[in-house]
Amino acid sequence: MGSNPDFKDLLRCFNRAGVRYLAAGSYALAYLLMALDGVEFESAWPNRVESTYGGEAIAYVGRDDLVRSKQASGRPQDLLDLEMLVNMRLRRP
Repeated sequence: MGSNPDFKDLLRCFNRAGVRYLAAGSYALAYLLMALDGVEFESAWPNRVESTYGGEAIAYVGRDDLVRSKQASGRPQDLLDLEMLVNMRLRRP
């Protein structure tokens, strides 16, 4: 699946302007986070995972912060996501 050109342009603008953001999502969809339930942005920022999306730099929320946020939210989809994240951790050697 190719990258979304609008999202790529948004990342380029953010990166050029020095905007700090964290993204969360799958290969098909990424969300830019302004707030995370149960996690302060300033404490999550040093734990970010840096990658690229369509050739643009992107900062994803770190796994442990994502787990904390999903636990804190308690929303049904977040609890399903949390179960998947925990199971992935248990399967790692």
